[in-house]
Amino acid sequence: MKSHAYNFTPTGLVTVAGPPFAVVLLISGLLHLAGIVGLLPEPRSVQDMDHTVLSHQIHASATPASIALIGDSSCLMDVSGRLLGQELRRPVSNLGTMSLLDLTAFASLASNAVSATKGSATVVLLVHPDFLMRPTADPRVLCDFQAIRQGASPSREPEVPAEWAASILATDLFRDSIESTARSFPLSGEFGRRYGFTDQIRAAIGRDLGLVDPRKYRFVRREARPFEVSPRLEGQFQALRGLLPTHVRLDVGITPIPESEAEADFGPRHSRALKTVSEWIGGDVRILADLPAYLPDSEFATRTHLSEEGRLRFTRLLAKNLSAEGLGR
Repeated sequence: MKSHAYNFTPTGLVTVAGPPFAVVLLISGLLHLAGIVGLLPEPRSVQDMDHTVLSHQIHASATPASIALIGDSSCLMDVSGRLLGQELRRPVSNLGTMSLLDLTAFASLASNAVSATKGSATVVLLVHPDFLMRPTADPRVLCDFQAIRQGASPSREPEVPAEWAASILATDLFRDSIESTARSFPLSGEFGRRYGFTDQIRAAIGRDLGLVDPRKYRFVRREARPFEVSPRLEGQFQALRGLLPTHVRLDVGITPIPESEAEADFGPRHSRALKTVSEWIGGDVRILADLPAYLPDSEFATRTHLSEEGRLRFTRLLAKNLSAEGLGR
């Protein structure tokens, strides 16, 4: 049994929907205009964890530090900068990121942090074996990184209808410039259960100069991938020293993997990788060869990140290695 029937004509539809849609377009146009003339607050692209970490680390790099840690997410998750600073009795900044950046981006953060430091300064590059096997960074993440550094909202060519709509209606502009200033955004998964919101992630990094991965590692058998440094990284490593101030010392290390995932020849391959990286960088670079290539599975949160207890152990090992190289007390 049919209870209702509707018969819209094009004219009637325009009459009903036209005024609200015109108001939406007017507001969108005003937002675009306000953004162009600089009337909106500085964008804070912090709607998810990756962007929150990028934004925080870019701003943190403006604080002078005599020891600046740079690298991928294993640098951020495997080292407590606060504890490292206490062990070495030196100001430390942990500028590891969550995202797929490249060495040039890492170096720009480090250079910003150590350039204003009086006296000697050290940059410590820490990356996971997966980073060294990966030939390129994610161009979308690099684009976002550059936009946030320049104080702009990350923008890219829309690829799907939802992105086109957000660009035309300025909802992304509203989110990054107004909404993100007024509130924080909830996190999902294990990070959401531990930290809650994006502002709590920023606060946690600020307190500990690092971040705890709350997950629990479980071994999953994968296709074996022999550890070899991608030759496509050679140019980046050759350029790395020139991207840092001349007075800065550079130390390079590789973060560990779970013991169950270390093939029988992983140790020699790990040593060869360090040697290759050292040769590519050239000049005055110190290799942290005594850092462990792998650790027990129980000390990992994921295959790329140490657990809360494991990172404290690794931080102390890093402090010991840096002290042995003449850094710290």
